[in-house]
Amino acid sequence: MKRRLLAAALAVCLALLMPTSALAADKPASTDYWLDMSAEEARQMLDAVADGSEARYIVFIYYDAATLPNPIQSQFYRFANQQKCILYNYYTGDGGSLADALAPLFGGAAPTAMPAAVTYNPSTKTCMVRDNVRQLEVVGDTGNGINGLRNLMQENGVTDGSTVSPDVPVIPPVDPDDPELPSYPNNSTSIPNVHPYAWEVLRLVNQRRMGMGLQPLSVFTELQQAANIRAVELYTYCEHTRPDGSNFATVFTQLGITLTSAAENIASGQHDAADVMDSWLNSSGHRANIENPNKTHLGVGYYYNSDHPHRFASNWVQNFIAASNCSFSGMKLSKASIAGEPGTDLETLLAEADIEVTANCYRHGLSSLPLIAAMCSGYDVDANEDQTLTVTYGGQTAMLTITGAQTGPDNPDNPDNPDNPDNPDNPDNPDNPDNPDNPDNPDNPDNPDNPDNPDNPDNPDNPDNPDNPDNPDNPDNPDNPDNPDNPDNPVPPVVTPPTRPVTPSKPSTSTPTETPKPEENKTPEPSVPSVEPSVPSTPPETVPNPTPVPFTDIHSGDWFYESVDYVWKHNLMSGVSSAEFSPYETTSRAMIWTILARLHSVSTDSGAVWYEQGMQWAMQQGISDGTNPTESITREQLATMLWRDAGSPSSTDGLSRFSDSGTVSSYAQTAMSWAVANGIMQGSDGMLAPGGTATRAETAAMIARYAQYAG
Repeated sequence: MKRRLLAAALAVCLALLMPTSALAADKPASTDYWLDMSAEEARQMLDAVADGSEARYIVFIYYDAATLPNPIQSQFYRFANQQKCILYNYYTGDGGSLADALAPLFGGAAPTAMPAAVTYNPSTKTCMVRDNVRQLEVVGDTGNGINGLRNLMQENGVTDGSTVSPDVPVIPPVDPDDPELPSYPNNSTSIPNVHPYAWEVLRLVNQRRMGMGLQPLSVFTELQQAANIRAVELYTYCEHTRPDGSNFATVFTQLGITLTSAAENIASGQHDAADVMDSWLNSSGHRANIENPNKTHLGVGYYYNSDHPHRFASNWVQNFIAASNCSFSGMKLSKASIAGEPGTDLETLLAEADIEVTANCYRHGLSSLPLIAAMCSGYDVDANEDQTLTVTYGGQTAMLTITGAQTGPDNPDNPDNPDNPDNPDNPDNPDNPDNPDNPDNPDNPDNPDNPDNPDNPDNPDNPDNPDNPDNPDNPDNPDNPDNPDNPDNPVPPVVTPPTRPVTPSKPSTSTPTETPKPEENKTPEPSVPSVEPSVPSTPPETVPNPTPVPFTDIHSGDWFYESVDYVWKHNLMSGVSSAEFSPYETTSRAMIWTILARLHSVSTDSGAVWYEQGMQWAMQQGISDGTNPTESITREQLATMLWRDAGSPSSTDGLSRFSDSGTVSSYAQTAMSWAVANGIMQGSDGMLAPGGTATRAETAAMIARYAQYAG
């Protein structure tokens, strides 16, 4: 609340100082989150950033008239107000150029391409700048020099945007004995007050990272204390901003933690470690923090209180940090030997053994993490003898012995031992289907399915068997009155006329389709965990939905209004809630499968996951390979799926009129050409942005155009 009041006050002051030209119709008005600056205010701020005296967190956008429609109005202005992220901005049409003030921050020369962005982190005294910031977010290397605003914000640790107060609050040191801080006995780790849930989150994070070829993360005492403090703070104020208005990173300063960069993930309401990890991994920004190759340590905080005044009882936090010279020595394992069982997956074996790995970090002292399979080498899952594994972490190694002989196949208690009477393969086991005494054994004479059982209707000696020659109903029985050979049967034998041969049908053929190029990882910084955008769970009705668009974030003046109205009324897309459509959120690949399936009247209301039916349909139709369902779809991937659904038509329409046509992937060239030629995809400001993620608004527009194209 304090932050919002300060933002509102500053916005009012800036509005009073704003020159008349700033009120032009084509320039967005200053709000609580889109804060206009005068030339004098901007110069003072830029000078303070240059000499390191600026105390505020800064995200500043410098733009001209040419960039007003896009990206200023279409992306940045809406992002600031919808995400409640404060962005300072200066329009050259208000007070002229600030090139001289910007030059020191841009290496001595003024930015060459608008808009330009300046970010400043007072915690680390770091200024990062970019020019040609034409997109809210850029995925991968587009090769066209275009930069993303959110990418820059995350890189400099200012993902929450600017602060309006020039003073960073002074917070008293934290008392380690504060009764409000959680205290958890945990025999798994040498680090105090690590909740078992937090220890499991650390294990799951490292499994994810090492599966991608990244180094695992460890926790040390002060970082765990910081995470526990933040978890308690989330109990009363579930934001990255702390209850006193300061940035989350101030907790590291209080505890004297040395670092060069930090990031935070938060969540509220998840039930256990797997639940919260699923939420974080299904959010691109949270996932980017987990998969950041530059981080070395992670503290996980968990705090539960059933009297939560905000929303949920369970509160979670991940605090990631990196520091220079985080080298390790003195690696040890909490157990040098554990009992194994041949055939057991190593990850399962280690999770049950719960082994702690410790090492001394040059910067942060004793550090701890759970041992996982990816840290081990030399394991043979089928070995019956003892085996020694090499464990590696931070350039250090240690040995782990797994004893497996006592649980080998000769152990009478081993359920796989064929002499174990409980082994289902033991011929003496009464449940063994090969046991002659088993009533289900087909050779058991008492089994009704045994052909020798006189009660089996298929037994030729069974008088009820229709093939039994003594059965009076057997047509071959000479005493059967219907037998044509029976002299008492007056009916002559029936002769079946010959049939005309049938020409066999031609076998069907199918042509394999091209697999889309996987999209690159993207790196926005989140503030709260996102939820996969929902789509309706019922197939489209034959009669369009008569209900008007109910979403409060969709307005009749929006360029995408008619498209959202179309997909809503035809039951192809719904909102992320009953009141919000979230047009600027990204769209997942699974959503496109589901939408296209419903466009073809395929029911998608069953399956183990919400997108299963759509995924199966898309794979059967050759539209997608079904991989990466929760990944955000790029514009060229979306065009390719629509093109395949249309039958992969040829297209020679050139894309050269778009300045970024050279960035279209080879697999998507024809699809993008077709989409442009048929008005399904339209560029913006002479660009196609093929590798950019497709927002829900863009998806609605392309789906609506495609549906009308397909008739």
